[in-house]
Amino acid sequence: MMNLRTLSKSALVLFLLPVAIAAGWQSKERPPTEDLLPETTVLYVQARDLPQLFKDMEDSNFGRMLADEKVAPLFEELMAQAKEGWNELSENEDIGIALEDLTSLPHGEICFAAIAPRRKDTQFAFFMDIDEESEVADRLIDRGRELAERDGATVEDETGAVDTDVEFTTVTGPDGVTLTMFRKDGTVVVTSARELSEEILDRWMGRPVEKIRPLKENRKFTTIMNRCRGTKDVPPEMRYYMDPIEFFKSVTRGDAGTQVAIGFLPVLGLDGLLAIGGSGILNEGEFESVNRFHVMLANPRAGIIEMIALRPGKYEPAAWIPNNCSNYMATSWDIDRMYSELVKIVDTFSGEGTLENQIENNINSELDLDFKEDLLGSLNGTFTWITWSGDKALVNSQSNGVALGLKDVDKAREVIDKVLARINEENPDGDGRMVEDTHKGVTLWRLDTAELQDRFRMEREEGNMSVELRAPEPSFAIIGDYFVFSDNADLLRVAIETDKGDLPRLVEDETFARVSEKMTRLLGTDLPAGVIYSQPEHVFKQWLEIAKGDDVTGMLDTYGAENKYVDGIRRALEDNPLPEFEDIRKYFAPSGAFVTSDDTGYHILGFQLRADETEISRKK
Repeated sequence: MMNLRTLSKSALVLFLLPVAIAAGWQSKERPPTEDLLPETTVLYVQARDLPQLFKDMEDSNFGRMLADEKVAPLFEELMAQAKEGWNELSENEDIGIALEDLTSLPHGEICFAAIAPRRKDTQFAFFMDIDEESEVADRLIDRGRELAERDGATVEDETGAVDTDVEFTTVTGPDGVTLTMFRKDGTVVVTSARELSEEILDRWMGRPVEKIRPLKENRKFTTIMNRCRGTKDVPPEMRYYMDPIEFFKSVTRGDAGTQVAIGFLPVLGLDGLLAIGGSGILNEGEFESVNRFHVMLANPRAGIIEMIALRPGKYEPAAWIPNNCSNYMATSWDIDRMYSELVKIVDTFSGEGTLENQIENNINSELDLDFKEDLLGSLNGTFTWITWSGDKALVNSQSNGVALGLKDVDKAREVIDKVLARINEENPDGDGRMVEDTHKGVTLWRLDTAELQDRFRMEREEGNMSVELRAPEPSFAIIGDYFVFSDNADLLRVAIETDKGDLPRLVEDETFARVSEKMTRLLGTDLPAGVIYSQPEHVFKQWLEIAKGDDVTGMLDTYGAENKYVDGIRRALEDNPLPEFEDIRKYFAPSGAFVTSDDTGYHILGFQLRADETEISRKK
């Protein structure tokens, strides 16, 4: 029985050996990986050209920030320490492979896939293109075989039965894990099953594989890839695909409990989730990145999928949303349909009338209201979510705000009064009691958390809390025609002031207007079923302040005395202090996304602007 350290090292060797064997054969034109993999592929992740992807990342907003004279010295020192740490680990573990050797190997496409063959265990396949002029190959071949055999693995070479110029190499570890590898035209292919390797080679050579079509003929895969294709001139740099139900069926085969749970998916309507997938492009014109994501759904839809069906509409930030929020998302649901599907699901498991009886006994009679008429009847189905960083930089300073649109504000107030009266009746004193405040003439209810805040303060003063944390303060208010809930009463106060016009609003922000214009242009004539807007600079600014604060400095001093890697980070920061945020603000740009709905499911298109474009907008 191998121990964990030996097993980990063997796993690394088993992975590196085929890569080393393949070096020296540059990739020529070959069939795309979707032509080589079987239609039973349930997970597919591909980078079209890995070296080019890394180059594009260097030209991204983040990559240009790392190359900035204010940041580059610190980044280079940290990378040097990481390189030194890996090489030291490699030497101590007797692997003897330098980090430069590993990073120089990929020369084109890299692809990983999981296959769920019928009535068989899950199989895996890995493709990598290798540079034929790499000088790493000879070192890795000899070292890889030596380590594998020394750790108890067997390495066998065997010529293909049909293609005698192709050699299959099988590596079998002491634990029985087997990998089969072959090389062709500069591409190395590693699989977990010899028969899968032979099938891939057969398709490569144009020979039919009996009863198993290629992945490119899988309807789910082609539907998602067609919806997520790039432009005419720029194909996607990254693509991914997953058939979640078939994937989990495959990897849990033999687990009776999980298989029983999967059997309930049709009852919940979740069997209608057919597949998910997407693609990504970097540096596309005015965009830093363009990402597409598709959720493929069956028709007709039922259960949970039908219950949370998104409604197309015109989405504009409400007047209470501040322009310095970190994230903003808006969508809407059909409340009546949602409730109807929920009743069906509960009644299917517990018997007809179960949910409505429970609502009658536990809500209606207890609070003297009609759940459907008074509560659901006051909602219009719109849903808004924002995050806000606050003024003080803390690890948990990010606050969430969730808002439900109201079509009858007076009815909503009546429901709130009845619920609050019951809560305070059961919690007359201390934590758990709802306290009513007024801010700018608007009523705000917040949970009394004075005791919790005192505990946080005491833990901090006694040194038991190494970093300062914000004590949650659940609160809610009716702001305009929205019921707004947050874990931070300060967020609600800011929302109230914003609604009053005392603070800048997101809906009136010039940068948001610019992103919205691009969303409208990309949408064409379609109405979105949801919109998303993000401003990462607000979050990064606070994390930068936290990193420069006394708490982090103290922890680096404390743990650096015990760990040389932590001490290396401490020394790097001493030699190259973190920049001021205003010095690197120019590298941050907002991003936008929208959701559309059609017969195939939901499609999300997201984009991030290039930072220089954002700077032009700010200067205007």
